Amino acid sequence: MNERAAVIKKIWLSVEQANAVYPAHVRGAKAHILFTTLIKPMLRAGKGTIQRAGTEYNGTNDGGQVRPGRTEYHIVISDYIRQPILDIMGRHENKLTDSANWLNLGLNSLQTITATRIFKRGLDFPSFTPNLIYLHSTVTDLIYAVLRLQQQQKASTRLRRRRY
Repeated sequence: MNERAAVIKKIWLSVEQANAVYPAHVRGAKAHILFTTLIKPMLRAGKGTIQRAGTEYNGTNDGGQVRPGRTEYHIVISDYIRQPILDIMGRHENKLTDSANWLNLGLNSLQTITATRIFKRGLDFPSFTPNLIYLHSTVTDLIYAVLRLQQQQKASTRLRRRRY
């Protein structure tokens, strides 16, 4: 177990206890935990508040998660999709099979937005939207949708290059 995983494991019990008393839309998820270093601190706005999105976007904080980028390997995408959903929902590990509908397991709209951000960045897929998660609400369905859309984008790019 790496150092980050050990820290998350150490604090996670406290996070779960806090989550138990709050509604779903304000609960903390493992995906919300960021690690920084003295060399790469969180970005800050002029008034001193942290800029989480900017920090994540600029790669200042990688969260220790391996991002597959664009790939045609189902197993890589499957693992990458399943883990953030589990982290975001914080439960249902034994219920989230490749064919289990995560909406039926309780994935809410804020969790969907969080997952969208993770997938957009991690799959190198800027056009990834929450609608993809709603329309393809199982691991298997989302894998095929992502692969199909990536192939369409690749074909479209090739076609545009031929024209010019």
